[in-house]
Amino acid sequence: VQTSAVMLGAYPLKISMNTNNANAYVTHYEYGASGGVWRIVNVNTAPVVTSVAFSQDSWGIAVTTDTVFVANNSGDTLTALRIVNGSFAVYKTLSLGAGSEPYDVELDASDTYLYVAEYGTNEISRLTLSTITNATPTVTTIASATDLGGPIGLASAPNGTLFVSGWDSNKISGLPVP
Repeated sequence: VQTSAVMLGAYPLKISMNTNNANAYVTHYEYGASGGVWRIVNVNTAPVVTSVAFSQDSWGIAVTTDTVFVANNSGDTLTALRIVNGSFAVYKTLSLGAGSEPYDVELDASDTYLYVAEYGTNEISRLTLSTITNATPTVTTIASATDLGGPIGLASAPNGTLFVSGWDSNKISGLPVP
């Protein structure tokens, strides 16, 4: 049974809910135009949609209490949007390096680290969130191997294991996170 539906436009990709599950954030991809993020308020009652455009290839998304993180595949970047008084806007864009091709992002259970699946470099990077406003945030490569098989999706288990889906390897890998 469908509880509600919202018309968003072209190519919605990933959805992440905020901590109280009242708002959904959806990345979208637009061929030849700007993609970005839609914010859907009151998803279970009377949905209201707002959006911000910033990149053509917005794919993975993760949400903390006051920040939305988006992996931008073709731009090799990570965009951070700040949520203030019900509105959101881009406040930081981080370069992940040429050829990184980030497809997904995942927060750890304590919102201390953000993990990034970088398809182009076969790496999983970890960003320390407390350093996000620094000129050079702390980014560490926690896994780099061809057996990851083109990491494209991430999921975090309660025991601390980070699961990685490998597009090229056709397998799921479990990584213990440092």
